Amino acid sequence: MQRRLLVAALCLAFGAALPGCGSGTGGDAGSRGHGSRLLVFGTGGYGLALTDARGHVLRVLSTAHYGTWGLWSPNDALIAWKDPHGIHVERADGSRVRLLVPTRNSNVTFIWSPDSRSLVVGFAGKKQGQLWLVPAAGGARKVLDKPQPGVTPRPEFWTPGGDLVYLVYGTGPGHFGAAVRELSLRTGRTRTLWSTTTAQATPEPMMSPDLRYWASVTELSQNRQELRILDRATGRSRIVRGVNASSLVAWSPDSRSLAVIESGRQGAFDGRVVTIAPDGRLHRVGAGQTLFWGRGGELFVLQGNYDQVWASRDGGPEQLLFRLPGGHEVISVDSN
Repeated sequence: MQRRLLVAALCLAFGAALPGCGSGTGGDAGSRGHGSRLLVFGTGGYGLALTDARGHVLRVLSTAHYGTWGLWSPNDALIAWKDPHGIHVERADGSRVRLLVPTRNSNVTFIWSPDSRSLVVGFAGKKQGQLWLVPAAGGARKVLDKPQPGVTPRPEFWTPGGDLVYLVYGTGPGHFGAAVRELSLRTGRTRTLWSTTTAQATPEPMMSPDLRYWASVTELSQNRQELRILDRATGRSRIVRGVNASSLVAWSPDSRSLAVIESGRQGAFDGRVVTIAPDGRLHRVGAGQTLFWGRGGELFVLQGNYDQVWASRDGGPEQLLFRLPGGHEVISVDSN
């Protein structure tokens, strides 16, 4: 099956002629085994559009100019995307578009279920947030969790055993802080994997998808951060030497690598990208401003003015995947 990409990008110069936004240049994505379809997010009145790897527009999904992004389903047959009206689902060919979850709430996140039949949707309600399981074909939704008032659930990933891992957090006065929970849809049982009572910035969960490792970044001084990897089975932790980790840390889908963008001397990201094995082995991949793991195991790195997407596999050097034309800014990458 041809691998495809779903990219949300900010097109600052869409212009009046929609095809004009698609005059991209850069690497031949297909020749490197990567995909040819992208999602482009723009502000020129055209919103979310499906394009090929060179930036040529195939069709427009939404004309909204903000709050728009999307994800391919694991079986590559459907696209779920969000705009200010809610969450929509359509077939990969653009047919059978339907508004699955109507909501004007901007604080809504979702992921696909492994079988591509449902979406797990988390949102922050005015009185209470909820976590839903919503059939992609329509039908009754199932409430998976209703945290305490003022607390928001956010689905993160599925474990190899088919359990859902999600974050719940609250930052207002009197709220508990944050916790990472694991939910078994087979038994309905939930357990807390990690929690904090710090009610400040929302922490990003850095637990590996196999739930074996936990990565944490501790600020030692203004310009120094310490990266530590904890083996949850043994309780032993390891400090990763030689890496001045920023908060941009992400586990690979197979839990074999942790990707990090290092911080510069002034506390800003200096662009060095490192992948780290749980045993501490380092691979310096290249440079970039931010990164994403694809479901196929690729590490996607944004360079330039967030208009270049580079890809690396198995800790190897980056290769240019594609470059969007002037005025475009990539903000997320999804692959399968």
